[in-house]
Amino acid sequence: MRGTKVTSDGLAYLKQFPKLQKVYLYLTAIDDAGIEHISKIPTLRHVDVASTRITDASFGFLDRLPKLEHLEIYSKHISPKAAKAFRQAHPQCTIEGYEDEPSPGTSPPSN
Repeated sequence: MRGTKVTSDGLAYLKQFPKLQKVYLYLTAIDDAGIEHISKIPTLRHVDVASTRITDASFGFLDRLPKLEHLEIYSKHISPKAAKAFRQAHPQCTIEGYEDEPSPGTSPPSN
């Protein structure tokens, strides 16, 4: 669904796929309500929500994904503090789009 016109409400239909393991929502208009919908799919392992409208509130919903191994979150709406707390609570999960300390001369992509 990357780059499509999918909405947060539309994500409610994904629960019809109980074995779904990956969801790519990069460059969509989804927000925290959409993350709440996908948080009801416990088989998800890979979630790409980069360049979306999610905020720190989405981490509360992402906490519900017991098998989450990879998360892409490049977003100007996510605070470093919230991303760091999620990373500490989920050491098994690789998080892209957030670094504890950015490398010198680098900056995250703008959204």
